[in-house]
Amino acid sequence: MVLTWVFCLIYMPSAWGAEKYAEVNSEVKPHRWSAIRLSNVNRGATLEVKLTLDGQATVVLVSESQLKNYPRVARPLFRTETRNRAVFSFVAPRDDNYYLIVDNRKGAAKRKYSLTIKARLDLPGEPSQDRQRLTSKDPLELLNRVIQTAFVVDPIKFKMTTCDSADTITRGATIYLCQEYLKRLKGQFSDNRKVNEIVLFALMREAGHVLLIRWQYPLINNRYVKDEFAATLLLMFGRREAVEVQAKYSALLEPERKQRSDTLRQWLDDPFFVKKWQPLLVPKMQTSYLQLLKEEGPTWASRKLIDRELTRRE
Repeated sequence: MVLTWVFCLIYMPSAWGAEKYAEVNSEVKPHRWSAIRLSNVNRGATLEVKLTLDGQATVVLVSESQLKNYPRVARPLFRTETRNRAVFSFVAPRDDNYYLIVDNRKGAAKRKYSLTIKARLDLPGEPSQDRQRLTSKDPLELLNRVIQTAFVVDPIKFKMTTCDSADTITRGATIYLCQEYLKRLKGQFSDNRKVNEIVLFALMREAGHVLLIRWQYPLINNRYVKDEFAATLLLMFGRREAVEVQAKYSALLEPERKQRSDTLRQWLDDPFFVKKWQPLLVPKMQTSYLQLLKEEGPTWASRKLIDRELTRRE
């Protein structure tokens, strides 16, 4: 099903109301891998994972069915090469047992690691009795929640509908994902993962445009500004792959924009690209998100701007 994985992995602050917490201190031998079981995870739960280790290893997240075939898993839920530290969040697409794997098969020495995992269900600002679970059938609503969790902003509505054109359409604060657009993409790409990433970029491009209008940003109708801001948001939320896929297939998707692919790649290669947007974005961020950025310190975050903004809000 298209859109199943649109926002399974996001770099965002915690939702309120922790339900489960686990801490593991262990080691993995050289040329081996170790799996930590995350049992009985509810659909829609957000798992916040923090891992520290004394060296380099591969971190992989798989479902119970995928574990049976590990390491021959074509599409794990999450995979990253890391040195010393890894932090990520995951929204469970279904009720299942999940496994976090520390893979040291390439290592010649054992690796000691410490792992903390928090499982949460409640959404930010919502009481537990009115809990709304985010499911694999509701990725569009999840995209709105991600934006609201990061920024102080009114909701942006995302709806799937039939249209006269194969595109995305924005009217006011509502963004329509046309079924015809999905059909066109599925006709061009056999890999649903690629379709998902292309759709995610398109939706974030429209959502970013809505935000820039609300914030009265100049040049809002410049298509490169829309692309740049979409890429910025996706990189902030840990969805680099969406920008990479867009860059790779831009010539096929929009052949009339010959320079678009090169421009997207330049942004991906620019270590200061996301940081340039922080003077605009930091004052508009949720306090909880600022506190997370201060704690985790991603390379694109400006500690000076964050400290100044948090001080102003005291």
